[in-house]
Amino acid sequence: MTKGYRVCVKVVDCFGEPIEGADVEFWDVDPIQNDHLKSADGKTDEKGQICSDLSPKEFKATPIQGVGLEGGAGPNLFFKVAAPSGSSLVEDPSAGWAPEREAHPGETLYVTLALCDEFGCEIAPMFTHIGDFKVNVDFEPTGLTKIAQAGHGGPKFAFHRVLSLLGQIPATCGDAPVRYRFLWAPSWGGPSTAITGTNLVDEGLVGYRYIQWTNNSPGGGSGKATQEIWLHGGPPAGSNISSGPGPLPERLYIAPDPYGWITIPQDAIALTSLLLNFDTTGVHAGGQAALGVNGVFGTLKFEAQAGSVPIGAASQPLYINNWAPIHTLKIDPAPCDAVTNHLDLTYAFDHEFPHSWDLEVTSPSPDGHHPKLAMGPRGGSGTHTVESNPTFSNSQNPLPNWQPCVYTASFTSRVKLTNGYVDAGTSAAVEHFCKCEV
Repeated sequence: MTKGYRVCVKVVDCFGEPIEGADVEFWDVDPIQNDHLKSADGKTDEKGQICSDLSPKEFKATPIQGVGLEGGAGPNLFFKVAAPSGSSLVEDPSAGWAPEREAHPGETLYVTLALCDEFGCEIAPMFTHIGDFKVNVDFEPTGLTKIAQAGHGGPKFAFHRVLSLLGQIPATCGDAPVRYRFLWAPSWGGPSTAITGTNLVDEGLVGYRYIQWTNNSPGGGSGKATQEIWLHGGPPAGSNISSGPGPLPERLYIAPDPYGWITIPQDAIALTSLLLNFDTTGVHAGGQAALGVNGVFGTLKFEAQAGSVPIGAASQPLYINNWAPIHTLKIDPAPCDAVTNHLDLTYAFDHEFPHSWDLEVTSPSPDGHHPKLAMGPRGGSGTHTVESNPTFSNSQNPLPNWQPCVYTASFTSRVKLTNGYVDAGTSAAVEHFCKCEV
């Protein structure tokens, strides 16, 4: 039996509050003719949500007899929404080509739509992702991730280092310039910290604009050129540059003000999905390994204004841990001493979010050793002993099978940390020793 396609749409206002009774139309974008999936249409409930099962007969219809446009894929969805207040949203069909708008059989596709036209905004100001992780969808209330995304992360991963905070923001709403900011609110109830300054903001490309540019190089001319708009933690720079020694203009650097507000240049012609690169070491320094240390839990808050009028808000609980793990390996006899009939492998691994570990002995010789170690809530430590004449209860492998050769003892571990795009790397400790004739 073919699995069906289920889609749940949530309609909210600029502040993330659900809109009840909104009419939602489901559309499938196609190269030749867009399909109105009428059987899925309906009104949102008290939670602002409508869930519908899509009919393949509707989205696989084509005006050309015998020609299919969907192939084996599901529908690519865009929506039209009308709220009881008169506010509405008619998405451009191109929105349906985004990868996150394709429905898959046997899975539920979740879509959130925000209505902000009451403020004169062409698009709703929204904070939607931390890296590849969807805000308030891929997270537990603890601020840890629920699932893996794009091949990284997984259940109960915390965040570390620089995080890309993504979404969408209009340059203007009506005639009013738009500004937005992020705040970090610690869980213990202290004052919120505006994310501003070089210790909290890492630079990133946020948009483009046209400028009139004069090339002062020999034979250079003048004309309209595209200038990149970069957000960083330092002071604004480059806004008045109009000429230079080459054909490419300098970047325009913008920065949050002391209260964290970021004002979009009104002459921006295109904006990227990056709202801000948040350097989390500014709120939790972490550092080199220390036994038993933990990260911090708090809430990321997003606010947007047109002029001084609030037009959007969102929040996301987040757990941050910037501590390096304790990760050590020692061998006895020492590396420079030859092993005859006894070897101790002493290992230690400690972190708040242990993922996995592995202890192994390898060699060009065919023989090796790969014990299975039971990992505790924070990792663990111990001594693994191998000897030629087992007398100790913890002896696991006799040495006579090891041929005289050079051997490598390696201890590796991983922690459950991600920046939203890339997980923390593997820690490795390596020791070499020689097995000699007894």
